[in-house]
Amino acid sequence: MVSALCSRAEFAGGQQGTPVMKRDVNGDASEAALLKFTELTAGNVMDIRKKNLKLAEIPFNSTNKFQVSVHISENKNGYHLVMKVSS
Repeated sequence: MVSALCSRAEFAGGQQGTPVMKRDVNGDASEAALLKFTELTAGNVMDIRKKNLKLAEIPFNSTNKFQVSVHISENKNGYHLVMKVSS
């Protein structure tokens, strides 16, 4: 859930028939790796994001070395606060 929601990476358009590992990604290398891993293990990342709408975000930056986002849960019964940290 965290790798699907706490990321801005997206697959470049027009690659529906291309295997996941060969798809081009809009995002840095580490985000691309997380996106591909999540797509293969959890399913369609864009669907997960659509079902868990983002309310707020602190984007990743090299000073803070973390990214946080808050999402309405898929069942609309609560929230997800997800965080990605880099050392």
